[in-house]
Amino acid sequence: MSSAILIKLRRGALETVCALACMAGPSIVANLIGQTLLTGDDLMDVRNALRVAALMIGYAIWVRWRERRAVTEFGLAGALRESGLGFAVGGLMVATAIAAMALGGAYQVLAVNPWTNALKLVPLVFTLALLEEMLFRLIMLRLLERWLGTTWALLISSLLFGLAHLGMGPASVASTLLLGLEGGLLFGAAWLLTRRLWLCLGLHVGWNFLQIGIFSADATMALKRTGLLQAEIAGPAWLTGGIHGMEAGVPAAVLCLGVAAGLIVLAKRHGQWRARGAKA
Repeated sequence: MSSAILIKLRRGALETVCALACMAGPSIVANLIGQTLLTGDDLMDVRNALRVAALMIGYAIWVRWRERRAVTEFGLAGALRESGLGFAVGGLMVATAIAAMALGGAYQVLAVNPWTNALKLVPLVFTLALLEEMLFRLIMLRLLERWLGTTWALLISSLLFGLAHLGMGPASVASTLLLGLEGGLLFGAAWLLTRRLWLCLGLHVGWNFLQIGIFSADATMALKRTGLLQAEIAGPAWLTGGIHGMEAGVPAAVLCLGVAAGLIVLAKRHGQWRARGAKA
């Protein structure tokens, strides 16, 4: 990597850190409120919602103050359409991967639980997906892109997305890098296509909700939740992902990388692939 790229990388990293620092104030206030006034497991979803709201406020402050523009990433026009499309695509991808596992005899439904098992997971799945999309797409990918161009920003933010999951459940370095390659590229490409929050958020929520809330196939087992279907997953690691979860299996990997590639092609065709120094 040339010295010019390294200088741009440092500048992009510095601006990213400054943006995160700008958001730290509202986030600290939200955490203090949560720890003092909203204690208890029954208020966990309220605490998470407060953290999300604080992060969005901090982001809006940064954009208005530093970039001096409207926060178009949160624009509501078309938000329902984009998030709905993302949710449908993400859910269909998970259902297809589970179907492949079932055809291979690796996924068997043992019981059907009450719908409340799935519905209880909606706030958690939504807030976690929103936090990750804010951090890794709206902040890291977008700001790094201004200094390094789209290609490097997408690769670096995807790597960081994977590394953020290191230590969750049985995740290894290899499975973490694979998760970053799959999820980071998939959600990052969705962001690049629209330059708005809603498509990548819907895609992320759709994937996680179907995986955890419906099929009970949590990749990391960190949440230890059972969704609508109580299932047994047992089969070859190439099909199921083994102890690392379905994302490490071939069906999920092929689907993620295939859809990501399609989104990248669309983003390029719509002129969303930018060179270094271009305004993101």
